[in-house]
Amino acid sequence: MSKGQIRFYGASGCGINLSLKYAQHKSTEGFADIHTCFIDTSLSNLPKDGSVKEDQIFIFEGIDGSGKLRSANYHEIAKNIKAMVLKFPPMDVNLVAFSASGGSGNIIGSLLIKELLEKNQTVVALVVGSEESKITTENTVKALQSLDSISRKVNKPIVMAYVHNSPENTRTHNDTLLHNVISSMAVLASRENRELDTCDVANFIDFSKVTSVKEGLSLLYINSDANAASEVEYPIAIASLMHEYGAIPDNLQPEYATVGYPLNDVLKGADLHFVISQARVEDIFNKLKDRLKRYEESAIAKPKTSALVDNNASVEDDGMVF
Repeated sequence: MSKGQIRFYGASGCGINLSLKYAQHKSTEGFADIHTCFIDTSLSNLPKDGSVKEDQIFIFEGIDGSGKLRSANYHEIAKNIKAMVLKFPPMDVNLVAFSASGGSGNIIGSLLIKELLEKNQTVVALVVGSEESKITTENTVKALQSLDSISRKVNKPIVMAYVHNSPENTRTHNDTLLHNVISSMAVLASRENRELDTCDVANFIDFSKVTSVKEGLSLLYINSDANAASEVEYPIAIASLMHEYGAIPDNLQPEYATVGYPLNDVLKGADLHFVISQARVEDIFNKLKDRLKRYEESAIAKPKTSALVDNNASVEDDGMVF
């Protein structure tokens, strides 16, 4: 049995920071090999210590960041997506990491996901949202809208592991959560799980092939406890890795389920349940919309400044007042 292969696309600052840990990934029993690439509009987010090799990098020429303005480099990014995928071909499972709140990462990530889905590839998005300002909230809202819209245009679901930066859930906390997702996906996609093949994993992620749900933005949850997994509302698809051969998870009632048994002791006596549901997508989106509305109301309420120069002042052509 050949080992499973994961392509990890790190897009812009957030995606690159998440993927740096895997820049020089070494093959490990029980885990898929991870092949990391780094995609950005500038070199500013990449380390200068040589840990990232030139052949792992794709930089868009002629642009230097987007300054949180999503429309700034959209056309330049869009016309380079195919070249990017040609340089970094998809593998068994493809992880695309990016921030929803920035100006470049979510454009790169969203268009890359669209290209991969159109090529019938297996894709999971790793997305970080935030709401510390009006523009980051607005970008997060539009990024989620874009992903859902792309899903409906290509008639395939987009599965997303989503975290949200906040005072309660810090960036460090959320980075740890997403690194756990990556490690768990590497176990799932390892091809070293008895009775679980690549097609089982692909059908779990693209559940439109095996369930009545055909499209829409969907959330991925990963739990080691079956009771916690059973609390996810309206599960569509579930993949379970059981440490005891022949064991079957209880209290889980999705439309599609698949079970595997790791050949190596990677679970350390625990189980692992991957659950996909669309139940909370609208709730997350509506909370962001409410937050954005409050920012907009605050902007309207701000007092408008008046010119400090009156008609009696002596103003030169260059603006100097005497």
